[in-house]
Amino acid sequence: MTATATPPAAGSRTRRTPPSDDGPSRPKRQTGRHLLLGGIALLWLVPLLWAVYTSLRPYEDTSRNGYLSWPRALSFENFSDAWNQSGMPHFFWNSVLITVPAVLGTLLFSAAVAFFVTRYADFTDGASFSHSEPRGAVRGRPA
Repeated sequence: MTATATPPAAGSRTRRTPPSDDGPSRPKRQTGRHLLLGGIALLWLVPLLWAVYTSLRPYEDTSRNGYLSWPRALSFENFSDAWNQSGMPHFFWNSVLITVPAVLGTLLFSAAVAFFVTRYADFTDGASFSHSEPRGAVRGRPA
């Protein structure tokens, strides 16, 4: 069966009509939504920024002037003190010694399995790894 297109009748509109002035346009309707989401994002960022601000202040400044005062100076000294006094290098290298071989082993094993599956797909003898193909279909051949 062949479908044919008929040309539009004379005088009919073939273009979209402009939006009516019945209500606000789409961007105006989304302004409230954007303001709400922006407010939520700011509320989410406040504790994070407060933690960064507090961590950059020296303890003496905080204990003398309180948490809600302007800082006299900001420094990364708290981070270096925490790194050195807690024995963090030992734990960091312990994590590296566990994580790097685990990631490399997983990558090597996954690459070997992928190579085997792609090169030797006939080893499945008709089994399919996808539920979208019929049970007996292999490489697009019907069952």
